[in-house]
Amino acid sequence: MLKGFRYCRLAVGLHFRGTDKSGRHFVERYPGQLSDLLQMARQSGIEGFDLEYWSPAPYWKSTGSLNGLDGTLKSADPAFLNDFGDACVADINYLQSHDLKVVQWGLQNEPVVGHVAYSDCYN
Repeated sequence: MLKGFRYCRLAVGLHFRGTDKSGRHFVERYPGQLSDLLQMARQSGIEGFDLEYWSPAPYWKSTGSLNGLDGTLKSADPAFLNDFGDACVADINYLQSHDLKVVQWGLQNEPVVGHVAYSDCYN
């Protein structure tokens, strides 16, 4: 048995990419996804999830989409960024309200790799 920290990387905007009707918040992609993640966490014994945004939810992006399109945040206005930050916290709270422990959080996944085969955002 491994000892020490063990996290599961949860790619938000890629594998965990269901959105609410407003397009502002992430929710389970299919019915039961949260239950599946909780069961996997319990069976594997991980400490929790490393929540990484591969892309913000569509509302926050200039393209309004997650589907393999480049994009940037829709605005750099301070009020917009505050609302975006609140939405990110709400996403964490949503997962935790379903007993998924979030132990790390990151707004950006990986550096630009020259393709758009998956959802991303450039700023």
